[in-house]
Amino acid sequence: MDEADRDSTAAYNYPWFDEYVAAGGDGADEDAFRASPGAGQRAPDFTLPRLGDGAGVRQAEFRYTDRKRFMQHLLRNGPRAVAEFQKAQHLWAERARDLTGPG
Repeated sequence: MDEADRDSTAAYNYPWFDEYVAAGGDGADEDAFRASPGAGQRAPDFTLPRLGDGAGVRQAEFRYTDRKRFMQHLLRNGPRAVAEFQKAQHLWAERARDLTGPG
């Protein structure tokens, strides 16, 4: 496999994994993961370009602006989502039985 094949989907990254580990890449990834915010912790603010005009948009601008609207949406649609998920679970179980045959 040559360098041009390195980024192909078929190659994935396994042939390059030893090289990655030897260069300390896995350790750097683990350190970055440990340094990232845990579940429930606030993420640090960051800025991304807005689609269309490329103007910078800070994540912090959206933290609480729509909290009331989000809660209203959740209260209105939450029970419906639960019911839809229960229907989906039932369909998945039926399809699994169809594929595997009677228990």
